[in-house]
Amino acid sequence: MFYYTLSPSGAHGGQMSWSIKQLNLKWYEYAWAMLPVGAMVIGGAIGGICGGLGVAANLAIIRKALPAWLKFSATGAVTLVSVGAYFVFARLFLVVLGGGSITALRVDHDLASNQMFVAIKKADPNTYGKLRQAMIDAVDSGKSPEQVAAIGRPYVNALTLHYLPIASDQAIVGFTQVLTLEIDQINAKNVDACFEFLNPRPDTPLDVRGFLTPEVANQDIAVTANVIETGSSSPGKVPSREEVAPAIKVVSQALVAKYGTENVAALSRPGALDHAMNCAIISDLYKDVLQLPLPVAVPALRFFYSRNSAA
Repeated sequence: MFYYTLSPSGAHGGQMSWSIKQLNLKWYEYAWAMLPVGAMVIGGAIGGICGGLGVAANLAIIRKALPAWLKFSATGAVTLVSVGAYFVFARLFLVVLGGGSITALRVDHDLASNQMFVAIKKADPNTYGKLRQAMIDAVDSGKSPEQVAAIGRPYVNALTLHYLPIASDQAIVGFTQVLTLEIDQINAKNVDACFEFLNPRPDTPLDVRGFLTPEVANQDIAVTANVIETGSSSPGKVPSREEVAPAIKVVSQALVAKYGTENVAALSRPGALDHAMNCAIISDLYKDVLQLPLPVAVPALRFFYSRNSAA
């Protein structure tokens, strides 16, 4: 609840307080008086102070026995002053503390609101610090949001590849389920993009957000965070080839029956296969592994992901 409090200086030094529920204003009077709230929304702490004072002043004016035109003119002027004050004080803050201080606060807020980056901070503070500084530098240099986001992808991909083979069983299965959805959605829109997604360039990984549904994109963030968190806190054991050989044989036979020996063998040579075929076989490979009993499927996935990580 918003309260307005006035403490006038005077003989009694009294205080007047009232609740917004007691004002009995019309809806449009409330709406007009609350216009400075916009500064609160966009301006952080400084905006909150300027907007709050503006709303308090507007409500005090609206309550007075004044002509309607004067009330709305005066409160409109207060709103403009509130917004103007925000920009003045924000500029002063930038001058005193330096633009990087505001940028750092904004980047920290964005990173803290993303569970994937929260997991990175907990798992690898050193990498998180490098990522954070790189993003701050990018924002300060005027790069677009898309360019800033691109800076974080190599860090995320590297940590994901590192922790994926040793993540929890549940994290590995969840990641693989989402991975097959991503492969199929990207492959349906752009086969070359799908190939690049599966064979990323270390320095500039593909931005796949434009190929995915919002639901799958959000699932990707959640499963990646789980991989990094569980892989760093309770690492599992990567099995040997001998231990997963029976599972590999079952999956390989299914793929050969569907795609042929030559096409399946070509998976080990990136670029040897048509891109659409490459993506289709890999998608089916992971789907076939997921069809195996979990005690068999999870070690096989750990083995496959450890090979990708080493590569």
